[in-house]
Amino acid sequence: MSPNLIDSKPVSALSRVFGCDARSLALFRMVVGVILLIDLLMRSQYIEAMYTDSGVLPRDVLAAFTADLADSKDAMSWSLHSASGSVQWQISLFVLAALAAVMFMVGWHTRIATIVSWVLLVSLQARNPLILTSGDTLLKLLLFWSMFLPLGQVWSIDAKRRGQGPPSLHVASAATAGLILVIFSMYFFTGLSKCNHYWLSGEAMDYVLRLDIYATGFGQWMLDYPWLLKIICWLTVGGETLFPLLLFIPWHNDRWRLFNLIFFWGLHASIASVMVIGLFSFTSMIAWLALLPTSFWESRLVARMCPWVQARQIPLGPARPAMPLARGAVQLLAAFFLVYSLCWNLSNTTYPLARDLMPPSVRSVGKWTNLKQGFTMFDVPPQHSPWFVYEAVLKNGKTMDIFRNRPVDHVRPESVRATIPGHHWRRLHRNLVRPAFERFRPSVGNYIVNRWNAQHPPEEQVLFMKWIVYLDEIGPNYNGMDQVVQVWGHFGDPAAQVDLFDSVFQQMKKKGDILP
Repeated sequence: MSPNLIDSKPVSALSRVFGCDARSLALFRMVVGVILLIDLLMRSQYIEAMYTDSGVLPRDVLAAFTADLADSKDAMSWSLHSASGSVQWQISLFVLAALAAVMFMVGWHTRIATIVSWVLLVSLQARNPLILTSGDTLLKLLLFWSMFLPLGQVWSIDAKRRGQGPPSLHVASAATAGLILVIFSMYFFTGLSKCNHYWLSGEAMDYVLRLDIYATGFGQWMLDYPWLLKIICWLTVGGETLFPLLLFIPWHNDRWRLFNLIFFWGLHASIASVMVIGLFSFTSMIAWLALLPTSFWESRLVARMCPWVQARQIPLGPARPAMPLARGAVQLLAAFFLVYSLCWNLSNTTYPLARDLMPPSVRSVGKWTNLKQGFTMFDVPPQHSPWFVYEAVLKNGKTMDIFRNRPVDHVRPESVRATIPGHHWRRLHRNLVRPAFERFRPSVGNYIVNRWNAQHPPEEQVLFMKWIVYLDEIGPNYNGMDQVVQVWGHFGDPAAQVDLFDSVFQQMKKKGDILP
């Protein structure tokens, strides 16, 4: 079948650029459902620590932060998860989200499942902004546009219940254009933000791969090849800025889509090999599945491996009459959100005229719909690589690092990433280095102390804890010696620390362990 024909009907240039194949949308739906379940599983490991009042971010602390951001572009969204601070409430919402994700994945009451999944995902992310990444932003945007898309047209329980397929496998609407715009914006505006000294000089990757809290062994090995890091910098900026523009070429559009998919899948596979940053790379790769062109599904290779995916194997129903008023209103709403999202991304740039596109009066739309977005991804690389010591004095006289559960040594760990288990804990610690999140350090420190005390007997309770962060200066001139040391807080009774040290000193003196 010709790539320009679907079900023997010609496809216009505009429709070819902004349309999607129903089979691609179905595959996209199924894999996004899997990602939603994996995301819930990863977060459920720390459900009490990250989402309850007894965890690192009690609701009163979050509410104060939300109030301070009320009039800014970073204003926090609503959150059903903030309705209660109990672990039972969080578990019930996690279970509901998992059920909705399964319904979404198999295409059962697809539209309802999509809406519920989006609501609960936005709510969950807003409950703890300390652990969010660009991958989380992308996932909620993909789900937002999914609410306007016919994701259950084929390969779904809904399609099987209808008994026949759609009148055409080609889907072109404001919603498909919005989905394509999300994918385009993530790369294009990220590429624009990287047009600075660090990336154009080829130095940026040296900074990024020295961020030990994320870097893998392979990433650290690449530091021995600065010429390769320079090429990666230039290829990243050029690819992110220029290649997404090819998506809007109507001639041989299917080839440009496949070219972009291959390039960015390679980019994200490379990122995953050098940095452990949660589901970001996988979510980004999944987004491209929605753009698989018709020529892919009708290719000889796919026909041999999976003949049932071809158009002639999918029963198509009769053509629908003119679009009902309700359906037209939905697409009109999608068109509004498409323009709004584009203006939001433009307003994030450094160009004065573009920044005026998003006045404070219209930011509330982005807040309530969660369309607020900003993709930078190490546009200005980190200048320091942090590692942490939770130095605590216990009742029995021992000093322990109560996060790593080992004696305090103040020696830089061989692998900082290995000392902080789990992506969300690593993201939490990395974000706390930012001045904007400084206010959250006391609640996190208190949680670490309370967690230790709850897990240990009376003689091993914490009397006093000092939270220390070592910030190694990184970059091409890294020498392993330059360092900034900060104390993020004292937790407990400082007088108890003095009394304890005095008591230990007297005991040692009686035993003759020290000179009188």
